[in-house]
Amino acid sequence: MTNEQGGLLLICEELSWAGQQRHFPGRVQVQLTRDNGAWCWRVQAFHNEPIKSIKLLLWGLPDETLAKGWWSPSYDQKQVALSSPNEALRWRYFC
Repeated sequence: MTNEQGGLLLICEELSWAGQQRHFPGRVQVQLTRDNGAWCWRVQAFHNEPIKSIKLLLWGLPDETLAKGWWSPSYDQKQVALSSPNEALRWRYFC
């Protein structure tokens, strides 16, 4: 992880699937920046075959932050989604 352009850049040089049981050459690049107090991230993955999905796991987020809900680019500006301890918040984006 390195500091770059007002944020952080994380580069991983291996891909995994099947619950971390299989590993293949590839690359994932994550750029984290701040915009008006919000964290913004851009995730890119590279492999010699098509990549069907990218999983992003966020751990240790404060309860007060989770209580405010999550916003998705596919939502109206003031709409949020709420998670609960018993149910994960799941979004899917397709290209």
